[in-house]
Amino acid sequence: MIDFLQGASLFVGSLLAVVLTQKILRRSFWSLLPQHLAILGLTVGFCQLIV
Repeated sequence: MIDFLQGASLFVGSLLAVVLTQKILRRSFWSLLPQHLAILGLTVGFCQLIV
């Protein structure tokens, strides 16, 4: 149960990070792609630590 809640928190947190980055910087998605990929990479890395 704890693993599921931590995974869900990571997923929601990464989704919110992408959305907030877009809203705050007001740039196109493609210009912020490296930041979004870094968020995705960290999320996958932390998810592997959980499992």
